[in-house]
Amino acid sequence: MGEAESNGVNHLAYPAEDLERFTIKEKGPNSIPAPATSPIIPASQATMDSFRDVTAEFFDASEKLEIGQLIKDPYFTLLQAVGALEIMDPKMDSGMLLAEYESFDALQPRLPEEVVGIMDQLLCHEMAWHAGSALSQTLFTSLYIDRLLSSGPSTLAEATFQGPHGKKTDTPEAQLLENVLQPFCVGLIKCCCHVNHQILTEQIYEEEDFVTQVYGVNLLEEVKSGEIVALLESALSWLEGTGNLYSEEIRNAFKYRLLLRKSLVLVFSGETKEWSPETTDVWVTSLEHVKGVEETSRVGRAVPAAFSISVQRKLASQVPPRAMVNYPFRDAISDLMRFCAEGKDILKILDFEGSTNLVNYFLNFMTRQPSPSPYIRSLLQSVFFGQVENPGKFPIKQLLYDDLKELCYPADILLDPQNDLVEAPQDPRFEINKRMNWFIERAGKSFLEFFRNICQNRSRLRRTLCHSILDWDSLQVEAEEVDSELRQFTNEEATMTANGPSFAFPLSSWVYHYKLRQMEWIMLLGFELEVFQTHEFAGMYWYLQHYTRTRISHIERMLQFANRPTPSPLLERRKEPRSNQAQAKSLSLLNFYLLEAAGVQELAGAMISLFTALSRLNLLKKPPQPFSSDALRYEVRMKPFFTIGCPEVVPFEDFQSLVGDQEMETPELLEMASESATDAKRNFDQLSKLDARIARVVLCEERYRTSMREMMRSCIGVGVATAVLSKALQEGKASPELLDVQIDRERYHPSFPAPKIVVKKRQNLKLIFASNTTIVATVTIDQPLRFNQHVIDGWVFQTPGNDQRPLHQVPRSPVGNLRSGLQQHAHNLHVTTRNGDTERAPPTTIKPLYIGAALEQQLHNLSLAPRNGKAQHRPATVHVGPAVDILAGIQQGPNALHLLGIDGGVDGGASVHVLDADVDAALVEHHPHHLHIALYSGQARVRSRPQQSPGETKLPAPDGEVQGCVADYVRSCALAQGVGDQILHIHVLRLVRREACQEGRRRGQDCVVDGAEVVDSGLVCTADQFPGEAGVQTF
Repeated sequence: MGEAESNGVNHLAYPAEDLERFTIKEKGPNSIPAPATSPIIPASQATMDSFRDVTAEFFDASEKLEIGQLIKDPYFTLLQAVGALEIMDPKMDSGMLLAEYESFDALQPRLPEEVVGIMDQLLCHEMAWHAGSALSQTLFTSLYIDRLLSSGPSTLAEATFQGPHGKKTDTPEAQLLENVLQPFCVGLIKCCCHVNHQILTEQIYEEEDFVTQVYGVNLLEEVKSGEIVALLESALSWLEGTGNLYSEEIRNAFKYRLLLRKSLVLVFSGETKEWSPETTDVWVTSLEHVKGVEETSRVGRAVPAAFSISVQRKLASQVPPRAMVNYPFRDAISDLMRFCAEGKDILKILDFEGSTNLVNYFLNFMTRQPSPSPYIRSLLQSVFFGQVENPGKFPIKQLLYDDLKELCYPADILLDPQNDLVEAPQDPRFEINKRMNWFIERAGKSFLEFFRNICQNRSRLRRTLCHSILDWDSLQVEAEEVDSELRQFTNEEATMTANGPSFAFPLSSWVYHYKLRQMEWIMLLGFELEVFQTHEFAGMYWYLQHYTRTRISHIERMLQFANRPTPSPLLERRKEPRSNQAQAKSLSLLNFYLLEAAGVQELAGAMISLFTALSRLNLLKKPPQPFSSDALRYEVRMKPFFTIGCPEVVPFEDFQSLVGDQEMETPELLEMASESATDAKRNFDQLSKLDARIARVVLCEERYRTSMREMMRSCIGVGVATAVLSKALQEGKASPELLDVQIDRERYHPSFPAPKIVVKKRQNLKLIFASNTTIVATVTIDQPLRFNQHVIDGWVFQTPGNDQRPLHQVPRSPVGNLRSGLQQHAHNLHVTTRNGDTERAPPTTIKPLYIGAALEQQLHNLSLAPRNGKAQHRPATVHVGPAVDILAGIQQGPNALHLLGIDGGVDGGASVHVLDADVDAALVEHHPHHLHIALYSGQARVRSRPQQSPGETKLPAPDGEVQGCVADYVRSCALAQGVGDQILHIHVLRLVRREACQEGRRRGQDCVVDGAEVVDSGLVCTADQFPGEAGVQTF
């Protein structure tokens, strides 16, 4: 390629042989000669060395174009346009990829370990394809696969590693490639052909779970599977004849991989309509070979040079080049084992155990985690519908009659097979047979579609169910009309119920039950797929409970009619009594459904109460909805059900009232949640112990019992969350600042994820308050603070008043901002003095605190420890009287304050007393301030007197010059004393009202602390206001 010009023009590169057709002739654009051939996928691509810079020619030619003139190349295809979305960028222009496949020698000798590694990597790519990746990113990146398919082979003899001129394979390494790797790759390609064909045959939505695109490549479609099986058997024979050429471990590694490929070709090529329970042997054999492959995988050695994305250059793709998918070998083996086990498992449906067992098998099979692969789901459809279409197996009429009889137990005359033989129009059985045939044809389509829908992925299933319930709702209306007509021919007598005389309506009852179940599944899948947000859980579980209650009422109604002892009048004449065994079977199923629905109803009720309580306590995070509202969201959630006639959607206002249940207190809600969870667990425990035949899970017993265990774990999780929240509520700790709610989806049933309530972890933040020359105090705070907040290193803290300046710009007294350490959180406050850069003594912790007050209703100790660890002296005590206002800093309890000197010279203590008073008399007002005393010099001596009178606390006049005081917030002030620039002693005291300091403000004597001016502090005091003794006057 040419080098870039200095003018910065982006140069174009193009194969030299294609330049001529872009040259503009003087006669006009129609004179452009066309190339001799224009293959869509050229057999040979230009290499990088064949490119030359055509930028100059391109601009010269473009200058000859007139305004409005267009050059059109009829051979410039969409494929080429998409392949060069950004010319010369290898990420977008597939033509810039090095054509490694051109120089690749497929018969280059390889070590046996490398051949094993290549086979394992191909297996990984195959399973990545099954997992949803494209062939262009998986198997087609193999240069060996490319060599086999590059010539478009139509026969097995053409699918070879040999080049067009052939190459001798007289070395053992080359023979190994030709006799082992080549048959393995051919078998792998044929497997892909069968899998692709199978998935396209059934209803699997392309590119939702699987990419069927083959990019115009022939996957040996004309080659018969029997030929490939024979080729693999020949490879196994050659391997046996090698004698001692390879070690036993290497030979076993080749054998297991060839045997696995042979068994997979056999099972993929089998006709599903001809499958029988004996077909499971092939799947079992494949599973055994997979285990052998796993055991011998350690001998393999990776060969990265055997794979390249450059093959994408010649694929008929409409997308830019994509990266190769790297699928771990362990995951591939795990997927393949599950693949074979599920393929064996689906053959259970060939042993027909009744329609209800079949429905439960489909439902439980699709709830497996991880979800079955697209091929297995398409195979399940093929096996099932192949049996339905086979008259000798279980046709749709038999399925419907079996399900209808077991669920509704209708009059025997409706399902009598002799009705088909009646040809006399005047016979009632002729009319019955006519209407039942209509029902089989009409309901049979919906019932079969129901089975097909279950085989979709979970997201597609929910979407499909939202549409199918409309069809079932229409079917219910039509079935009610047919029931009314049939009643005229069966002479059914009315049964007295609580609402008066009623009739059975067996056909519409069957339809209504399946419609209600699908409505429940839509709600359950909404939780499983995380469609509903956490703050919506209470409302959506209410709807789940609503539909479950409706189904329970319907089951109880069907039970009432199934218990009728009266036989059909038409059969009385034939003296054929009703079967007690069939009736007992129907009653057993209805009772099972009743117990199952009751468990779901109770668990949903527990969820409603628990999440309602969490919402009331503001523990559920509701995301902002600037363009939405609760009413609009409710309409979107209920959209699939608005057109359903029964049950109807509840109006939004009624829905809010029913879910919120404002008449019930939060503790009562939690108690109800606990009781409901206990009842639900009891029901699911009974269900888990039922016999498989009673539960109708003969085909899927293991998965059913796993599901019941998950439901019981959800009940236990709800109970634990309720207990934790109840305890926090009793202790006054049920607040967003102290508790965190997490939805745990791993350990519980996917549709009933229990909330996990945890105490928020305390994360320590260290703030250092310093004067000009001295670090005054170190404060450790365990949570970010509120109000006037600033961020430092990702944390927030509060500054005095409404000051919004950053911390380093805010003037302060040495301990003025310590009051920000404790407010509306349970924080730990550590205050220590500091001697130079020495830090030795550990801080003392204050905990826990109540919202709105720093120290309230607790016994706390505040320690100011020296850094050299030498001080051991008597503490001074701060006595706080009982019953100060709730916003006060220290309230209702004796709190001890310990004063220690750095040099150990302190031999006395100080006492400060604050007695009963209103808010104005409190030590702190509206913010948690504390008494902080820091000693920085051995010269300091602290003396204080006990309380003199109920309204006044006096301290001795400070030694040294008083620098002044500063108000941190309205009526709190820090009084500092010191010698020179060194702070010796700091008191945080309660001063007189604002009016007492106006004189100092008029004199312009604003307070200065540590050389920093205090701006707009709200209260400015000067030294002359403290003659002799500094007093704290209360009002």
